[in-house]
Amino acid sequence: MTYAFARSMTTLSPIIFITTPKTKIMTSQILSEVDAGRFGNAFAFCTILIVIVMAVIGLTNVLVRDKSVTASNGAGM
Repeated sequence: MTYAFARSMTTLSPIIFITTPKTKIMTSQILSEVDAGRFGNAFAFCTILIVIVMAVIGLTNVLVRDKSVTASNGAGM
């Protein structure tokens, strides 16, 4: 699960943040901040990226959820 989350985070980052040629990719910005020794900025970028990925995953789960499964579970009570 951790590997899948890390892969989705690095895969979604360029998709979400590439809007114009001037826009920086967030994962490369995180690495640049770490290389420069600005760990606070890197942690902040990581936190933002994690929140975005979790929001997208949650939204996907809500949109894909099978309504018939919840209806059949509630009928047996």
